[in-house]
Amino acid sequence: PPPPPPPPPPGPPSTPKPKESQCDCLSPLVSTSTKWRFNFVDSSNVNDRTVFIFSLGLDAAAKPLPLSHRVGSCANQTVDGVTLSLNPTFKSAVRDIKVYNYEGSILSGTKVSYTDFGVSVALPDMLYTDSLPSGAFYTFEYQLDAASWTETTTFPCRSSEYEPALPACDYQLHGWQTAKGRPDVVLEDTRDNLYAGCCPNGVVQFCHQQILPTGCNPRLSDTPFRLEFIGNGTSGTVTTLNFMLRSVAIGQQLGEPDCSGTDVKQVKLYVNQAAVDFMGTVTVGQKTVAATRGSDADGHYITIPTNLANGGADTRISMSFDGVGGDGAVAVCGDVVGSYRVCNYVLLGSQGGSGFQCCAEGDVPVAMGSSTIN
Repeated sequence: PPPPPPPPPPGPPSTPKPKESQCDCLSPLVSTSTKWRFNFVDSSNVNDRTVFIFSLGLDAAAKPLPLSHRVGSCANQTVDGVTLSLNPTFKSAVRDIKVYNYEGSILSGTKVSYTDFGVSVALPDMLYTDSLPSGAFYTFEYQLDAASWTETTTFPCRSSEYEPALPACDYQLHGWQTAKGRPDVVLEDTRDNLYAGCCPNGVVQFCHQQILPTGCNPRLSDTPFRLEFIGNGTSGTVTTLNFMLRSVAIGQQLGEPDCSGTDVKQVKLYVNQAAVDFMGTVTVGQKTVAATRGSDADGHYITIPTNLANGGADTRISMSFDGVGGDGAVAVCGDVVGSYRVCNYVLLGSQGGSGFQCCAEGDVPVAMGSSTIN
């Protein structure tokens, strides 16, 4: 009989499995396992938005510990996204999220999604522990609809698993393991090894002057007034900024003392130092008033006597600056809150007494971005 046919040639080697999703990831505590930190920076009521600012950077003093529950390390992990805890009731309150690189330029290509944990922001490119200059950080700006959430002392998240007694929110960092001694090299899966992602859990606490005892109530949400920018004009060397002090309805009081019936005796408007020297005429309604200049630890300000009673009609405030130059409004109000250029302000008043029992703090924007989340 003829000899048997030769055996078939061996098939191609089996291809490695694709990298598993981040459902399989190392999830230790941020504070003990990675050099990255997500920190609260600032929050403010800005017109119809409540704005929260966070930073993503590296802790130069961090000494990550080895993991005990699984093989792997997130000490020098990359980061390509952050998920911040969010109470699902307030999902529709999120109007805009922006991310800025360490040079202050807005990132294009970020993607926002929602999970059972919270609101996720995916970055267009991975960040490496060796890609940030010392002390640099990325900035995350969350804008909420003030009609749904006005409180600036905490974000509308679920109760923190790690710090339930504090104003705090949990978060997750998303990224991948890197080669030992090579934080710029992501570990690639092989036929024998599938490397889990990194999704360490952290907690961000809100330490804000508005939750510290100050002798007066600084919560804007407790005060039935808001300062709104309505435009500016230029005539020759004189720039005029126009604001409106409006009466608004408020909800449940959160701070003490009660400011639901306060008046506004003065408006303290913080401006650029150069603008103080150029201040000219200030009018409240149709009357010229004697505004004064001053400075404190927070900066340079102009104090405007208003004497507006509780429930009073909306009142126009106009301020002229001779020779301030530049973009008039931004030349006067140059503070930065995320994508906004603002003037900080304080509404000083009382409820049936002398002194200032109410000192609501806010920011009035004179220039802003316009993108929203659909």
